[in-house]
Amino acid sequence: MAVRFVSYQGATALAGLAWERSPERLSEARLGVRWGKAFAALSDADHLGAASLLSALFGCLPELLKQQTVLTAYSDTASDLFFGALLSDGEPVLEEERVFESREALLTWVAGESTQNGLQAIVVSQELKGRISSEIPVYEFSASSEDHTPHMATGRGQRFNLGSFGAKQSTLLAGVLGVVTVGALCFVGWQYLSPKQPAQDVNKPAPVTVYTGRDEGAFLRSCAKAFEEAWPMGPGWSRAVSGCTGPGMMDVVGLPASVEPIAFQIYRLRPGWDVTIARKAAQVVLDAGQDRVGGTADTLIVSRKIEAPLVENLTPPAMGKGSQQTAQSVLEEAFLGKARSVRTVGESYEITQWGLIEDMTKTLETLEWLEVASLERRDGLVTAVVRPKQAIAVIKDHANPLSE
Repeated sequence: MAVRFVSYQGATALAGLAWERSPERLSEARLGVRWGKAFAALSDADHLGAASLLSALFGCLPELLKQQTVLTAYSDTASDLFFGALLSDGEPVLEEERVFESREALLTWVAGESTQNGLQAIVVSQELKGRISSEIPVYEFSASSEDHTPHMATGRGQRFNLGSFGAKQSTLLAGVLGVVTVGALCFVGWQYLSPKQPAQDVNKPAPVTVYTGRDEGAFLRSCAKAFEEAWPMGPGWSRAVSGCTGPGMMDVVGLPASVEPIAFQIYRLRPGWDVTIARKAAQVVLDAGQDRVGGTADTLIVSRKIEAPLVENLTPPAMGKGSQQTAQSVLEEAFLGKARSVRTVGESYEITQWGLIEDMTKTLETLEWLEVASLERRDGLVTAVVRPKQAIAVIKDHANPLSE
């Protein structure tokens, strides 16, 4: 969804902003809207100085709601404006704002979002008063406080000179990458056996069993760090999915199976954008960095390598927390007040939580008996699928089994 100018109370504001975590060492020259720990990048110099509609609406929230998780829905038929977004702890939820074509479409979105756990209030404009049916308290926007100043677009606008590329069209990839099937790590106690057993050497150290598995803490920390850094992208693209994956983990829809641990972002072409222009603009931005790029005609897949070293131990990994009911209780306690849901899926557990990927990884890192099978973020909702930690067991026939 493209950022657009809208009319709000006789003034011009920006709607449809895509909020993300504000990058470290964010340049003052970079064009965008800055709001606490959130940042919405902009590419059009015409946006400079315009206020964020969501920030203007934040000033109209009842004071008791400003630090809660709130769904905002604003409808103004006269201005043809139908807007929805989420706020949490006084800042935007890190996802894209919604701008709808009709009041009915906005109401449908509100009805779906109001079923999510963790939502504390719904605030609506006068047009929507009485049209929201929910167990969650519904409030109406009040008059903005006199001392409230909306967050505005700052920085220095830059324009892409697409004429400098010449007439020959180029694409970032040719086709879809081949899929490589990677077997999951499993706890298998297998041995290397030879047809003939050599005579025992009384001076030779006894063979030992070594258990090899992924350093889960290092994987989680490296994944979180990848998203603390900026992911530059040209105009015309909207982030659909982000996350981390690696060998032995579940497949990600639209992403080839990974032969190494990576953090990734999948972008979709915004409606109405010319794919050739959008790809050339993205190429200008991406060529300046080290990220790898893939995708199809209307999709860009951007990835960067993360750390997930293998570690060896002389003891097997802890095999869970007893029964599935006990394990789920442990997870529910660990994510108390944080998770939207914790449920059993086969022999694994699915956890959903609003916020950043690092909000999920910080808690998972404390659960040493688990490993991550899937970690994705869509529309501000982080979903992790976890399972009891696994490893490969190998018998090594030498004195220092952990040195090789």
